[in-house]
Amino acid sequence: MAPEVVTTLQKKGHPVVNAAITLRDRELMHLARDAKRSRGAALTHDQELALPRLLAAARAVFWDVEDPTLIYVLDVRGGAADKAIMRVNWEGRL
Repeated sequence: MAPEVVTTLQKKGHPVVNAAITLRDRELMHLARDAKRSRGAALTHDQELALPRLLAAARAVFWDVEDPTLIYVLDVRGGAADKAIMRVNWEGRL
C-alpha cells in the first residue's frame, strides 16, 4: 500500500499491521473465474501480472466503511475503470 493510504487508515482508526498486498492462489483464481470471464470481467494473465503496477497507479482509493476494505479504482481495459477490493489486516485460513 502507498504510504498515503497507510497514513489515512491510521487516522481513521485502522492501523495497518503490514502494508504489503498479497494474493493467494484462491484470490488469483477468483479474478479469472468462468463467471467473470463469461461477462468479460475476468483479468487476463498479463493483467494479473500487472496488478502491482495497476494498484500503484490507481485512479482513486476508497475506504468502505461498512466492510473494512479498500477499493482501488484501476485502469484495466483500454481506459475503462475497474476495481480491486483489498481487505486490510485480514487473516484467513491458508
